[in-house]
Amino acid sequence: MTNVRLGKIGGGGYLHGFTLVELLVVIAIIGILIALLLPAVQAAREAARRAQCINNIRQLAIAMHNHHDAHKCLPAAVWGTPGSGNTDATATTAATGTGNYQRYSVWVALLPYFEQSALDDVIKSNPFASPRTNEAEQDSRWQGGATDNAWRKTVRSLLCPSNGDANARTKGYDRGHGLGALGRQASNYCVCAGDWANPVEGFNYDGREGIREAPNTRGIFGNVVRRNFSAISDGTSNTLMISERAVSESSRRIIGGVVLMGSPSAWDTYFHFDTRDDVSQTRVNPKPCKDLAGAKGQYSYPDGNGTIGGASIGFWGTGSPVSNTFNTIIPPNGPSCSSNGDTSDVKRRTIAPPTSFHTGGVNCAMGDASGTFISNTISDGGVSTMVILNSVGGTSPFGVWGALGSMGGGESAVAP
Repeated sequence: MTNVRLGKIGGGGYLHGFTLVELLVVIAIIGILIALLLPAVQAAREAARRAQCINNIRQLAIAMHNHHDAHKCLPAAVWGTPGSGNTDATATTAATGTGNYQRYSVWVALLPYFEQSALDDVIKSNPFASPRTNEAEQDSRWQGGATDNAWRKTVRSLLCPSNGDANARTKGYDRGHGLGALGRQASNYCVCAGDWANPVEGFNYDGREGIREAPNTRGIFGNVVRRNFSAISDGTSNTLMISERAVSESSRRIIGGVVLMGSPSAWDTYFHFDTRDDVSQTRVNPKPCKDLAGAKGQYSYPDGNGTIGGASIGFWGTGSPVSNTFNTIIPPNGPSCSSNGDTSDVKRRTIAPPTSFHTGGVNCAMGDASGTFISNTISDGGVSTMVILNSVGGTSPFGVWGALGSMGGGESAVAP
């Protein structure tokens, strides 16, 4: 180090100092060390968030078991009372109606089993305040107005800490799609319908008849059907129960978004789903949906064919399959594709793999409540043509991923 003469002290000694070059070198070294440490700190934080996420999922799986102990069955993916919801415009009067459109999600049934009994009591006191789109957000449908509107309540146990957009919605963040403005709160977790192309809705809105489709799935959960563990012939430790679906600010983002087909012709061109009622069969070719995956994690689809990108997913109260169920047709973090057409034409089918912002895959819970991490690269059978699936039994054509989703395919696949 260079001696710099700054002046004498006492007996004539000199002070030692740094040159400008040496000071810049030290600053550069510190900057390099910070740059090296920052990814490690971020990785440690994500590991902690991922651990919290899998803990949330396992607690929900344990709640499923508690529900089964109490009711001798698991809750339905979608359930409720057929008929129209409350139309009373006065917040001070009790909610009235003939039903809630049979729109409740699986989480509404599970509330008392993961320490949400108070919220469950509020919903039971307002049985006609449906979470149906564009209606549940009207505070006047609740006896206590906005104070009682359960769909505005945040349920932290249903949020993944790695999903910033889902957590932002709890703070009233309006993502530009009307979601924050409506006030419905997010959910990141979903239940397994197996390797079955589940209808998006399955509701008869005009007739107010509730769900008329999709009681049959090849996974543990279906619309308005409550199964018990004896139905899982492949074994609970070999069958998926719960995973996660991300919520994204961007409607074009694959992780957190879904491509909606706006017309039957576009749906037929791109997805080739059978238009028959899905009592016993579903036909699906996943390749056109996979092909909509574009660069930089964005959807890529041509304009003018009836498609729109949508991110209206992730509401904990509604039973819409794109919000609270997933299927095992396309591997984790792949494209999600769904119909937005008339149910009489296209049966509103959907392909909805689990998605997350964890690196490389998604967290899952098996039927025995054990936790696992499923990679994006899990085998999906490489299906690129139309396949026909029966609702009861039969080996899944979608590889290990499909076998993990089906509860009675006879494969007994083990999570990798």
